[in-house]
Amino acid sequence: MAEFVGSAASQADFIWKNAEDLWGGDFKHTDFGKIILPFTLLRRLECALESTREASLDSQPATIEFLEAEFSVDFDALLS
Repeated sequence: MAEFVGSAASQADFIWKNAEDLWGGDFKHTDFGKIILPFTLLRRLECALESTREASLDSQPATIEFLEAEFSVDFDALLS
């Protein structure tokens, strides 16, 4: 996908135009904003936190071990 650069308004317009082009499925048109906006926010957060991604991924095993010990939950069993 080509990188899209522009003002926030033009980016929002781009997102909504694509949403309209790809419209279909089980969602009502009025509910589409409740679906697309959270994913847009998640993507913006992902981009903002990109510089800390590797450190976060490196700390994941320690976090899972802590949660398993603290709450007696087997995450391997839950995720399989």
